[in-house]
Amino acid sequence: MYGDGDGDGTGYAETEAVRSLLRSWAADAAGPAAGADGGGDDSTGDDDGYGTGLDVPPAAAGTVIAAVARLLGLSTGPGLRPSGLSELTALSGLPAERFAELRLLALALVVDEHPSAPRWAADDRLEAASWVAVLIERDGEDGVTTLVDALRRN
Repeated sequence: MYGDGDGDGTGYAETEAVRSLLRSWAADAAGPAAGADGGGDDSTGDDDGYGTGLDVPPAAAGTVIAAVARLLGLSTGPGLRPSGLSELTALSGLPAERFAELRLLALALVVDEHPSAPRWAADDRLEAASWVAVLIERDGEDGVTTLVDALRRN
């Protein structure tokens, strides 16, 4: 389940599976008053579910990544911060398989909820998810809350 999904390296199939599962749990928790689709007003008419959950201003993926790096206390200059999956996995301190799972959750629950995520390249989404996974491993839900606050101030 945690590989490259449809083989294109984007993790899209796995992300969609996680998002679908989470939506079904939310619908179950909301009960029948929420409607057959789990409730909520989808007044945007946008069915893909991307960019609907974080109340932050639009931004490039690099801006989000730089914000996470700052929260982690890392330099944000080019070539000065870790890059690549192996370096970020090492930074997290997690075994590769657990980091891949956390990155998938970060992608589905944080990165793809950013209002600009639909316009980001797949590689940028995955890099942002890797950074957010490191933040979640270090600071948990508080890290995500701090990130959202930081993005609102940008």
